Amino acid sequence: MNYAIKPIPKTEAGVAFYLNYYKPFRLRALKTDPSAFSSSYERELAFDDDKWRSRLLSPIATTLVAVAEADSETTDRAASSDEENPTSSDDNDAGYRGNKSNRSPSMLSATTVVGPIPSPLELVKYINDNKKVTDHPRGIERDHETSSVPEIDPLGWEINAVWTVPEARRRGIARHFLHEVIRLVQSRGQAAASSQRASSEYPGEEGPQAAAGRRGSRFLVVGVEKNNTTALALYTKSGYVPFSEVKEGERDYTYLYLLVEI
Repeated sequence: MNYAIKPIPKTEAGVAFYLNYYKPFRLRALKTDPSAFSSSYERELAFDDDKWRSRLLSPIATTLVAVAEADSETTDRAASSDEENPTSSDDNDAGYRGNKSNRSPSMLSATTVVGPIPSPLELVKYINDNKKVTDHPRGIERDHETSSVPEIDPLGWEINAVWTVPEARRRGIARHFLHEVIRLVQSRGQAAASSQRASSEYPGEEGPQAAAGRRGSRFLVVGVEKNNTTALALYTKSGYVPFSEVKEGERDYTYLYLLVEI
């Protein structure tokens, strides 16, 4: 199966795609596999379009979608718009609501990545307690005996569940998504570092803006319901390390992390 993974841009074209295609996809996911999400179908069904729009336009959220290759023109054209102006439009906006054959794009999978955000306190405690961080796919090991983790890795990113339609599972799409998430985090981190070097707006500052601009490492964090053995296997095989177990209501979650070099 040929497909393309792309971010939904924060443009009017992207908003149209989000409301027309991503929204029903998300609701289908919540209804099909409710245990895979901390939210619920009933809760999000009640959202109005302004609520959905605000989700896409959040400055710290990026939604990635996998679209069947024959239908990826919709996201290709949306992605060509001006991403810096979420209220912009152009003569081609109407075309973003469908492809040339007027068929809805075939969405196969999606996830939302949130960040940069402060690393969870549980993760900082876990690393301080264990003193070393190992990212076993690349064999990177760091000794934190003399450095506090918050100063080295103050910010991280969180993955909200990767969900794939049942008919497209076991084809490697979820693993591909995890690779794309790493590329996204590295790209954003490198861009922030370049911007920070070129600017003196935050000289000597250690707030979020300055921290985001430092090279080094970032944490990718994901929470998985404990009985979701398929998802847990996916993340652990991809190098994610469990660091905390949390009970939220009637559900038990395992939280895992991966260290990403910027």
